[in-house]
Amino acid sequence: MESSGTDIDDPSSVSEEAILDSLFYACDTEHLGRVSVSKLIDYLRNAISNGTEEFAGNLDDLSLIWDPDGRNMEIDLATFQEGIKEWIYEIRKQSFSNIEEDHCPSPVTVNCMESPESRSYNVPKSIIGNHVTSTPNVSSESVEGLGGESPDRDWPSELISTIESLQLNNKRLMEQHNAIQAQMESTEETNNQLTAEVEALRKQLRSYQLMIDKSKEREKENAELRQTECTLYESNLNRIGDKQYCSDLQEIQGVKNDMIAKENSTNSSMIVGLASENETLKMEKSRLENRILDLEDNVLRLQRIDKLSPERSLNGPDLNSTPLSRQSSLQQELEAQESHETKDLPSPMVGSQFDLNDSLDVDAQNMALSGMNNSWMSSVSLDSTSTSSTFEKYSLTALQMASEFKEKKEKALRQIDELAALDRSVEVLIRQLAQDLDNFAEKVSSLSIKRKVAEKR
Repeated sequence: MESSGTDIDDPSSVSEEAILDSLFYACDTEHLGRVSVSKLIDYLRNAISNGTEEFAGNLDDLSLIWDPDGRNMEIDLATFQEGIKEWIYEIRKQSFSNIEEDHCPSPVTVNCMESPESRSYNVPKSIIGNHVTSTPNVSSESVEGLGGESPDRDWPSELISTIESLQLNNKRLMEQHNAIQAQMESTEETNNQLTAEVEALRKQLRSYQLMIDKSKEREKENAELRQTECTLYESNLNRIGDKQYCSDLQEIQGVKNDMIAKENSTNSSMIVGLASENETLKMEKSRLENRILDLEDNVLRLQRIDKLSPERSLNGPDLNSTPLSRQSSLQQELEAQESHETKDLPSPMVGSQFDLNDSLDVDAQNMALSGMNNSWMSSVSLDSTSTSSTFEKYSLTALQMASEFKEKKEKALRQIDELAALDRSVEVLIRQLAQDLDNFAEKVSSLSIKRKVAEKR
């Protein structure tokens, strides 16, 4: 501190550049290194107004040197020094043309230490003292002549007050520095915590991203599985439908087969019954024919008896007549004729091969019988006056037997017609069954083609 006081007490140690720097630093209160031109001009005008008015009118020239466009620019220290040196040089050139340039006083030294503007900007005197260097061109008389005060003043007291203020400022700055340091440490710790949290969040974000990617892949797999499931479900439905259709068709086929078997058994039983009935009718026919022959023999015998009755009444009974032998011989002839006629009849097991020739033969025989009955009835009617009650009995029996034979013949013909119609219905059923089988085969082939197309898709 003593050395500083010694340097400041020496007036020869104050240089012009130091004074200019002190002026710039006095205006740069925010320590930005740049000051506006208007602020510098105001500061210089206040400083010069307390002293001489010699250089006050030249401040406009200085403002034009710093700010030619009048935009109130901010200038730095180098621009400030160059502009003010040029301004001082112009003033020296105008005012002191007869004096050497080295002895020309500088106007900026006026009241630079004690001006009210420096006090308003709180410029420490130590700043000015620190920037002061020795120069042979500036003297205390020149400073005092420009309106300043003599440097012969109480410098130690000013230095002590400056030092105290600097110490207070230093203490305050140290407190601020410590607070800022603590704040920086807490901020650094918080920053570290936030960095760790950010890193953890980044890891968590990566894990979430991986989980999202996996979930997307699983969604794709699930969509593919659902598509496959739908395809399999449709194919299973088609297969189940095919199986159900096949089972239904097999069931229908079985039912049809059962119906055909039942109808065949019924038809065969009916054929057997009709064959047996035909045999019965044939036997009845032969019996009736024999009975008719017997009746005819009886009629002939009665006619002969009636014819011979007058002769018997006249000549008596003829013991040599043989009507019984005639009857037996006629019966043998009828049996031989019947065996000859039934020799060419079909077997009862022929079934649907039963021809209608039998019915024609029966009709012919029926016509013959009816002719015989008519002839017999005509003969009986001719001789009715001579017959007895026995002949009437035989005629009634013959008519009854003929009517019964006709009814049985008609019944047999109806059964034969029904059997023929039944045979035709069996053929129709067989054709329908074949057609159903063809339709089923076509449907099965179309279903197989559709399934192949679906599998290819």
